[in-house]
Amino acid sequence: MSTITNQELEGPEYETIYAFGGLCVIDSIEEIAHLNDLCDLNVSP
Repeated sequence: MSTITNQELEGPEYETIYAFGGLCVIDSIEEIAHLNDLCDLNVSP
């Protein structure tokens, strides 16, 4: 677990870091962690 901006989070998986970081050219691990959380939300229509 890591703490980023006063939130306790599990770190993103390697594939998530690669996809958002390398492929989408996002160089901030905080932004990648935030996007990872958004993708993990259980949203039902």
